[in-house]
Amino acid sequence: MAYVKPGVEIKQVQASATPILNPADLPSVVVGPGYYVHPYGPATTSVGGDSYYTYSGTALEVDLSNSNASYNTIDSPDESLAIVDLVGKGGSAAGTITHLSDSQWSISGSKITIDASIGSFSTTNTAEVHISYRTLRTDLNSYQVINSTSEISTKIGDPVSYNPLAFGVSVAMSNAGSAIGAYGIPKDAADSVAVSDYESAMDDLLLNDVYAIAPAAQIAGLEAAMKTKVEAASVPAVKKERIAITNTLIPTTNGKYRGQGGLEDKAKVAGDVRDANAAFSKRVVRTHPDIAYIIENRHVNTLKVDWIAESYANAGVSQYSATGLDEIDAYAKFTGTTNVGTKTYYYGDNITDAIVTELIAAGVTEMNAYVPVPGWAYSAAVAGQSAGLAPEQPFTNMPVAGLLLTHGSQDHFIEADLNTMAGGGAYVMTQKSAAAPIVSRHQVTTDVTSIAKRELSVTRAVDYSSKFIRQGLEPYIGRYNITPQFLKLFNSVLVAQGLFLVRNGVLNDFKVASVKVDETAPDTILADIEILVKYPVNYIKIQLIF
Repeated sequence: MAYVKPGVEIKQVQASATPILNPADLPSVVVGPGYYVHPYGPATTSVGGDSYYTYSGTALEVDLSNSNASYNTIDSPDESLAIVDLVGKGGSAAGTITHLSDSQWSISGSKITIDASIGSFSTTNTAEVHISYRTLRTDLNSYQVINSTSEISTKIGDPVSYNPLAFGVSVAMSNAGSAIGAYGIPKDAADSVAVSDYESAMDDLLLNDVYAIAPAAQIAGLEAAMKTKVEAASVPAVKKERIAITNTLIPTTNGKYRGQGGLEDKAKVAGDVRDANAAFSKRVVRTHPDIAYIIENRHVNTLKVDWIAESYANAGVSQYSATGLDEIDAYAKFTGTTNVGTKTYYYGDNITDAIVTELIAAGVTEMNAYVPVPGWAYSAAVAGQSAGLAPEQPFTNMPVAGLLLTHGSQDHFIEADLNTMAGGGAYVMTQKSAAAPIVSRHQVTTDVTSIAKRELSVTRAVDYSSKFIRQGLEPYIGRYNITPQFLKLFNSVLVAQGLFLVRNGVLNDFKVASVKVDETAPDTILADIEILVKYPVNYIKIQLIF
């Protein structure tokens, strides 16, 4: 027998499992149509080549497959959005730029045919053909995570305002500072985006861990469909808590709603916005207004009212027609003092089609301008905030990145009207001045029946807590028997999770009220937990006595 020196020997044996306290996530996803946007430049005669199409006065067929081998077929709704320019390179045409109207060329699939006898072009006065176009991508209808701004372009497309999916992800990411999900919606056979397309996407997204879903669309009936889907996903049996952040068009009166011609009753419009939120849910956010502005470098032809309307149009959305944009004053606008020929325009002046003609005559091809974007961009911004900020963080007065001007908010409605909207569950975005950031006036959901349901941060904090608790308890399912020892372990795990949630600021308090075995189902443990959520500082009332 080996000699052992007298002493105390201790062996450490862990009798209980260590609670899993990994933080949960509330990832966001933007859902919408995605496009390939061909950058403005010379049309090549071969893929990857450096030879370009030359126009010499006779009809010319430009094969877009030579410019891009993968994305070259233009659907009929996007045909009018193509840009075709003739940039003079020979003879007296050298150095000139002729911006062609869509009456001077035609599109068939992947081919653009330029008419003969345009201007004075000939075999000696030649021009190089420059083009830009967008074409719907059908390879994006699956969930993917975009981890950086550079991945937006490489994975889903150029994040310009008329590329809904990429632009929405860009806005969301600028507010998140973290990864954002993307899901592409293909158009249907009628070349429109339908509510059913988004319903299918929502069903598919049940396979993924997403939380805030922002559709890049303003289709009638979409909010109701989104409500049905997010509520069904959030029931205990499905275990997919989520919210929908939507945007809808402002109701119109006589086709107008923002004071043009004195034809509107703003109080009535505000009431219509309020009433549109009836019978909705704490899981549905409806941002307002329906248009925002950004600064974007644009080809001069894309500043025309028709072009803007076509680029944002959805099926049945009359407000995104040339007439509609005119009625609601949603023109592109100058970013500062600009001299055009003998005329001077100033910050915020509307760029009408007549002014576009003046810009073309002055030799302008591209310029920076304020351009309108559909209000679902606000929803993308809020979804980004939801992904990047703490679950208990209120969004009221939180600055929004990526959007510069509101249109149809405090710039058109008085405080009483905005109160009417918000009182009915409209998530109103406002700004104090053009130089100030856009902020949420009040982080309300569409369910204003109680403060707890009304405040988005409360819903987010409770959903986060649910995900966190479930995530930490799932490893214990099926691996243990229900014994007094396990019930003690189970209780200690819940206490540890509660301490984590309180210490990390998600909740104010967390108490395990009871833990017991279900008498009718002996393989089931029942636990009651009392939580105290955090309420935002919404009101401060001061009485000045003198």
